[in-house]
Amino acid sequence: FPVSHLQLLQIDSGTSSETVTLRCRLSLQDTDNPARWHVSAKIQLTAPGVGCDPGKMRTYLGIRNPQNEIVFNVPRQDTEDYQVHLRYRLIDDITGYRNNWHKVL
Repeated sequence: FPVSHLQLLQIDSGTSSETVTLRCRLSLQDTDNPARWHVSAKIQLTAPGVGCDPGKMRTYLGIRNPQNEIVFNVPRQDTEDYQVHLRYRLIDDITGYRNNWHKVL
């Protein structure tokens, strides 16, 4: 697997009252075909200061947009401010192999 780093760029509530859009940048080293790798993430949105509950994290598949960002659409919570708990892993498009979970700090 290539060395990877996922950086959270923006949290966008947008005009939709049902979803929150998380925009991330994926950096890959030692790969000649970055489009080969997909990102699967476990995400939980909480109010600020509330810890992560691993049992409440849900899995989402990232969508690559034209700006080469990874986008996740997550159902909105009942709070206006969000704290994001996110773990991700890479999925190889050719073999289907997955690497271990990595935490976004």
